[in-house]
Amino acid sequence: MDQTRLDNIEALYDEGRYEQALTETALILKKEPEHLKAAFIHAQCLWMLHRHEEALSQTRTLIAREPENPLLHWLCGDIQADLGRTEQAISCLERAAELDAYFYFYPLRLSQERFKQLLAMRTIGSARGPFRGFRKDFSEKAEVALYEAQRAASLRHDLAAPHIQCGKLLALTVRPQEAEQAFVQAIACDNRSAEAHAAYADFLMRQGDPEAAGDSLDAALRLEPDRQDMLELRRLIDQGEQDPGVLRDYWRTQLLHASLAPDPSSQELRRQIGLLMQIGDDPSRKFEQYLQQESDDVAIRMVYVNMLFERKDYDQAAKQLEQARKEEPNNPEILSLDERLNKLGFRQKQLAPLLRRSLGLNRKAKKD
Repeated sequence: MDQTRLDNIEALYDEGRYEQALTETALILKKEPEHLKAAFIHAQCLWMLHRHEEALSQTRTLIAREPENPLLHWLCGDIQADLGRTEQAISCLERAAELDAYFYFYPLRLSQERFKQLLAMRTIGSARGPFRGFRKDFSEKAEVALYEAQRAASLRHDLAAPHIQCGKLLALTVRPQEAEQAFVQAIACDNRSAEAHAAYADFLMRQGDPEAAGDSLDAALRLEPDRQDMLELRRLIDQGEQDPGVLRDYWRTQLLHASLAPDPSSQELRRQIGLLMQIGDDPSRKFEQYLQQESDDVAIRMVYVNMLFERKDYDQAAKQLEQARKEEPNNPEILSLDERLNKLGFRQKQLAPLLRRSLGLNRKAKKD
């Protein structure tokens, strides 16, 4: 058939003129029912016009004719994804990736669909294991999705999209340092990518840094002024400035998910300590976890000592101070606080636990 006519139909599709493209492909198929390219565009037009079942039926017919064509399996997967049939979509996309192992887009789309599945698991609460950490099936799905995203990034290291996907998965599995590197790499690949700036803004906000998030948010909105997720994030930040309780509730939700990480790094624990202190929740348990890993970090230990001292938990403050003195015996801050503890009278120390109980300070730290 005339290639120019087919090129014109593709141009109509690219311009979003799906009804016209559908009419033109129907005319071709009336004369040449076996014309694969026209049939493929026809199915795509049906999909874009939200005639999903018709598009799916036609795509399956094409797959029966050409079962080794990865493009057809991708189209079938995307239509299934639009219908909310995640498992069927993943199955189709897996087949596309198997048939063409060197096209970055297939493992990327597959990873994106698995990510949606993981978010659904987190929403319904099935990410949480029976005791501590993520459920085994959640972790396994996340690792597969990350592998696919990294595969896409290795095939097209110059594109932002695979790095964004890696960052989202690393953030979801509480690996923030690696996640941040992936988002920064995405922006380095394409500084004009609104998606890259938006993903980084969302990540920074979840990490407890609204100021930095605002900078990336602004960059995303300069590129796409009507981007809804960033407009919602802007509203959240503005509401938080008027009512700090809004941000406290938001960050408590993020901390609840972060607490599922079975073996948080010391950097992640430091982040959680800072966020808990920022929102006014008890970080004692996180301090203890952190100091088990980083026993020689006197600066963090002294933050903990001062917090204990202010809460009149003198016994625990003294124990932590003793550990700090082992690391830095001549540290003036340590010596000064030790002297203050020693000056407390016996009666003061005796009354402190009673006072703490009356103020509700002896309650166990929340499982942050």
